[in-house]
Amino acid sequence: MIFDTPIHYFYKIAGIILIFVLITSGCNHINLSDDDSQSFVIDQVFQEFYDRLGGKQVLGEVISPAFVIQNIKYQYTANAVLQIDLLAEGSQSVALSPVGRDLNIDEDIQFAEGQITGPFLRDFIYPEFFQVYQYLGGLQIVGKPLTGIHYNPEFHRYEQYFENLGFYRLEKDTPGTVYLLGYGAWKCGKKCPVKQKPEASIVEKYTTDPIFVAKVNELGKDFVGFALSSGHQAEDGGYEQIFEYVILQVDMNQPSNITLAPLPKRCGIGSDALELSDQDTSTQFVLINGENGYNVPKEFIEYVNNHGGLELTGSPISRFKELKDNIYQQCFVNMCLEMDKRINGIFRVRPVPLGYSYLHLIGEDSKSPAVSPTEEYIQNVDMGTLKNVNPSKGIGLQVWEDYPFVTSNQAQGIGVMVYENNQPMINVTPELMVTMVDGSQEEYFFPATDQNGKSYLQLDPTGAPNGTLIPYQVCVSKTLQDKFCVQDNFLIWNNP
Repeated sequence: MIFDTPIHYFYKIAGIILIFVLITSGCNHINLSDDDSQSFVIDQVFQEFYDRLGGKQVLGEVISPAFVIQNIKYQYTANAVLQIDLLAEGSQSVALSPVGRDLNIDEDIQFAEGQITGPFLRDFIYPEFFQVYQYLGGLQIVGKPLTGIHYNPEFHRYEQYFENLGFYRLEKDTPGTVYLLGYGAWKCGKKCPVKQKPEASIVEKYTTDPIFVAKVNELGKDFVGFALSSGHQAEDGGYEQIFEYVILQVDMNQPSNITLAPLPKRCGIGSDALELSDQDTSTQFVLINGENGYNVPKEFIEYVNNHGGLELTGSPISRFKELKDNIYQQCFVNMCLEMDKRINGIFRVRPVPLGYSYLHLIGEDSKSPAVSPTEEYIQNVDMGTLKNVNPSKGIGLQVWEDYPFVTSNQAQGIGVMVYENNQPMINVTPELMVTMVDGSQEEYFFPATDQNGKSYLQLDPTGAPNGTLIPYQVCVSKTLQDKFCVQDNFLIWNNP
């Protein structure tokens, strides 16, 4: 269902009738789900806030019971996570959790003094999304933009991530049609089974390889894009990592010399015939051979100069030409740029996400599959303090439960897969520590892992009351000194 921005919703639950009081809002629309199924009800403390933002029609169905962790009450919806500090007073303490901060996508957009509020903020938000951003509460509710606009060819959508919500529009939709990304469904993972449209899904991003972090920060994530692979050995013996817009490469004998690989060439993009200067004041002529070269829009030249110059991107290899609907493209040796003449501002010029095309050509599996939203890197337990493990150690654990929620009298099964350098670890005996409702801890040992690195253990019923969160920790010991652990939890719910 698509409708103009709503002002109020009145629900008549018995008849499942929704009466909307609407206000016309130009060309911007919020796209709603037609699925009326809902397994859980919104907690009373969140009801007013949930309804004010549009309820199920905007934030999505409620996909979990409410639960409390360290005096903070949470509840998941398909598109957001609601939270309230139980020690605070007043309705203003209800907020959306900053799920976007957990997505490893922050492009570190720099706001000058005064730009974080008022009309200046509009410059950092994709124009089609700005009106909906404002309607939903702007900075206070949606939070700061974490990225610029991205085209995601996997889902054929334009997307922008904010601290508390994510917006997108499908390529096939009328400009101005706005959807919310499934922040809540992603955050809850397999614990909250929910029927979600695939195009609203969030795919976990790779982390930037440590050797490239400084270079990515120097160039800006708006120029490099999200990482699409792990760091890996290139065919020429060097080391590289694939990003949305570029491929970063380094000779390990000279680790400070990081350059861009010729991504267009790898994607099969050839050179256009050279041309003469068109004498247009809006372009700059770049000589390639004698009097011949390419006419490059000054907007492209400015963008390139702000990100390392032609020394980094390489010289142009194609002419500036229209692809479709006022979107123009021109390629350089190491990347391609596009210009959307329908809009102004910082999103008018942006890199082309050739990284996806390259992955498709070479086969995504060849560069190590991304860590899924339900899989976590191991944590190193050192003197009782949990620290992040260096991914170069190559050890990982994946844990799962039989059921997202169990009753007090129901057994729960825990599964674990142990791997090292992407290979299963065989005959390993993982340990399981479960924290009970009274704070006591019970220790279990899994059977030795099988040839696939997997093991399984069934827990006795906990006897805990409704809404109890049962934390647990699974660990493996590689040596007497090194112990690697991952933490998770499950909920007690639906007791009679």
